[in-house]
Amino acid sequence: MIHVAIISANRPHQVAQMQGALHSMQPTWYVPKGQASIYQNAGAIKIVEVDGEMPMKSLQLNKALDDGFQLGQIVVTLDDDYVWAKRLVIKDEKKKTVPISPQIAIQELVSNLESYPQYYAAGISASILS
Repeated sequence: MIHVAIISANRPHQVAQMQGALHSMQPTWYVPKGQASIYQNAGAIKIVEVDGEMPMKSLQLNKALDDGFQLGQIVVTLDDDYVWAKRLVIKDEKKKTVPISPQIAIQELVSNLESYPQYYAAGISASILS
């Protein structure tokens, strides 16, 4: 089982896009204390409020890891601003990217993680590649 965690703050307008992109995956939203109701009103179903001062991304990430590990699940964390996922395909020494759904990207990362004695798998964000 996979614990999909979306790290967000002050951006409930991202809920519909993220829920739509993840389709059947039911993410847990990690938001600052006091923001659960606005995320719920925006359509988020599972919400965990995290206490702390902004910026608090590291607190949210650690809470997501704690929750997922306590459940015995692999933890996948996402920011709240998904744009696209692509797979790099190399054939005959030529490289190209192929669009894939975020669910497929997550499943491939998890499959790789389960196949090797690793504790961490990551995708590269577009902002890093730009």
